[in-house]
Amino acid sequence: MTDLLERQLYTVGEAARLLRLPSSRLRRWLEGFTASGRYYEPVIRPQPTGSDVVTWAEFVEAGFLREYRAKRVSLQHLRPVIDQMRKQFDVRYPLAHFKPYVDTASRQLVLGIQRAASSTRSSSTPRGSSSECARLGRPPLSSSTQR
Repeated sequence: MTDLLERQLYTVGEAARLLRLPSSRLRRWLEGFTASGRYYEPVIRPQPTGSDVVTWAEFVEAGFLREYRAKRVSLQHLRPVIDQMRKQFDVRYPLAHFKPYVDTASRQLVLGIQRAASSTRSSSTPRGSSSECARLGRPPLSSSTQR
């Protein structure tokens, strides 16, 4: 039986239309791309697959990325955070799995599980602060590099 997150649902074109994204952008997020001689790793897939089919998890992650980008969270910061979440929590699609949100004041990616752990967190540490992000092993997202 196929895991729900791994179920193939759409072509890149169909998913892009439903997400209201240019298909070229979704393809870059899925497969990575080269610009000005520099290669940029995929954001959604751990490695490029060459597949034109989008799974449910990839569709969900693309929706999250679209919203993060609308909140002006830089892909330069999202890529390492997503990679770190993959490694730390051993999940292939961390955005689909954890549903992190953006703290709009600091433009930092914050895991929903942090709310559940709030009773163990010091009340003097604001959600999404640098010390909290560091405690979770993730680099804080600074507003100085927003794009």
